[in-house]
Amino acid sequence: MLSRRDIFKYLAGGGVGVGTGLLLGEVNQRPLETLLSTHIPPEDFSPGMDTWYNTLCRMCPAGCGISVKVREGRAKKIEGNPNHPVSQGGTCALGQASLNALYNPDRLRAPMRSDGEGGFVESSWEEAFAAIAPRLGAMQSAGMGSRTWILTAGLLSSGEEALDKFREALGANVLRLGLDTPATELAAAQAMYGFSGLPYYDIAKADLVISFGADFLGAWRSPVGYSKAYGEFREVGDGHRGHLVQVEPRMSLTGANADEWLPARPGTEGALALALAAELLRHGGSSEELNGWEGLSGALSLDEAAALADLPAERLHALAERMAAAETPLVLGGGAAGAGSNATETLTCVAALNRVLGAAGDYRAAQPGARAPILGAERQSRDLYPRRTTARCRW
Repeated sequence: MLSRRDIFKYLAGGGVGVGTGLLLGEVNQRPLETLLSTHIPPEDFSPGMDTWYNTLCRMCPAGCGISVKVREGRAKKIEGNPNHPVSQGGTCALGQASLNALYNPDRLRAPMRSDGEGGFVESSWEEAFAAIAPRLGAMQSAGMGSRTWILTAGLLSSGEEALDKFREALGANVLRLGLDTPATELAAAQAMYGFSGLPYYDIAKADLVISFGADFLGAWRSPVGYSKAYGEFREVGDGHRGHLVQVEPRMSLTGANADEWLPARPGTEGALALALAAELLRHGGSSEELNGWEGLSGALSLDEAAALADLPAERLHALAERMAAAETPLVLGGGAAGAGSNATETLTCVAALNRVLGAAGDYRAAQPGARAPILGAERQSRDLYPRRTTARCRW
């Protein structure tokens, strides 16, 4: 039997427990939440209905067109946009997995500012603008724009336009830093075509493609778009099937799919391209065609280039004969060939080979409004662009 004293002990302990529980409940109380009826949804979505938004993928510099499925205000699925001129409805594994980047818990959601101790703390956009705007205004008033540099990575067209407006307003310079910035390809295009951009390689309409380091089936430039073009290039029709030759020091995915793989010594791709161009001009060009290409006079012979690249000379001679017989040959340059100390000169030599082959189409006439030369669409006149010497090519 319980005594009166035991009953009072239990009542006191229970009271203390109930009071402690109430205090802990008040301390750990969740913030107030408001439940909104789905009968009055926000304007940007309808309950139970899928909404698709067209945008661009940013998982690599290619910028493929994608359509994002949004439901109840959250992105659920990504598919290719069939109306996009580059990807044409296709996506790669990175594009399909980009939702993981969107919902990554470590993703930056707001501007970050230095805490003065080597770390960063989150800030609001209003605080960031309030801290930056007066300094930019003072620099502009003092005429210090020419000594100001804006650091950025590769941007898509809309981002580039916004950056240009900001740069012009500030009078600043732009420095692009990033492993995906094709600086050597841009420099080679400027040197050979006088064009400040990247050319488009029309692989689908070529019957012979020689790639110097450009892994277009792997991760070079626009793998989704070029993979679709490669499928058309490989189609058998009227006895036609495109022939692919890959020149590179290490076998890439494109090299594994090529009909011929030439394991050239690193840094010798430009010598090979220039030797092939000189061979084609020597046996297929008239004296008038040689005028303006004085830079090719110092090119190595095929035998010398083969020895430099550690390749069998007979394979280069056979390749030169195949190029001369092809109706729509095309040469690509980039990737490993555009990453060495002589990368710009190497890609300039590759572009010169395209010019000799007549594969450099006139972008102004071939596609109204286009911003890049169309390479390889069909044999073109060698006088569409001003001839430029390639004497600076070195290896």
